[in-house]
Amino acid sequence: MRLASRCGALFASLAVTMPAVAHAAKPGETAPEPRWELTVGVSGRHRPGEWIFKLPATEMNYRWSDRIELTSTLSLSVLQPDNSPQARGDTSGGAGVKWLLLNDEAAGFSLKLWPELTRTILPAPVGRGLDMIENEFSLALETKMMAAGVAVELKTGPRFIPAKPAAWGAELKLARRCLGRAECNVTIERSFVPKEELPVLVKLGLDWQLDRAMTLKTALGNEFGVHSVAPADMTIDVALKIVY
Repeated sequence: MRLASRCGALFASLAVTMPAVAHAAKPGETAPEPRWELTVGVSGRHRPGEWIFKLPATEMNYRWSDRIELTSTLSLSVLQPDNSPQARGDTSGGAGVKWLLLNDEAAGFSLKLWPELTRTILPAPVGRGLDMIENEFSLALETKMMAAGVAVELKTGPRFIPAKPAAWGAELKLARRCLGRAECNVTIERSFVPKEELPVLVKLGLDWQLDRAMTLKTALGNEFGVHSVAPADMTIDVALKIVY
């Protein structure tokens, strides 16, 4: 009798919970928006006689609320000269927050304020030929919009480094769907530093959407313009972005 009563209670509970499970599994319902975004990849910059890598280069974003998104980065720089041993550079980490100021979903427009602090975690034992990373604070505005089916992203703002004049950075990205589930994009990056002539970096990218959660991001680029430093004749980026 005790076994029968327990079985009856079990079937009764299943009868109550099964409709709820079935309702949750109905197709066509809107899935909850992902809160985490993780990107892990490798970026390289080739100059005459050497490669400079960021290996790995990671970025993690967490959507804390409808208006606040927390961000963090971690990267290790490595110098690979031709016919010479590798030299490890600084390991740097960054933390920031994106604050949504304006959001017009109907017009596809958003504006975010993005303060970010980047610090050296492990100094390089050997620094020859490497772009040494210093403590840096950036204060950027990031805007996104749609124009004639093209997604436009613009990030621009000052960067502050101790004992150095303030610099200004700008990054423009244009993207459009192509090749089915892929996205073709072009990115233009430029830094402005007083009394220095710096090149413009142009990258052509292709982002492959593997499934709803994973995207393979690839890009090739080159630097153009007047140079006060040795130009990079090639840049390459490969990364996997996961959202959940």
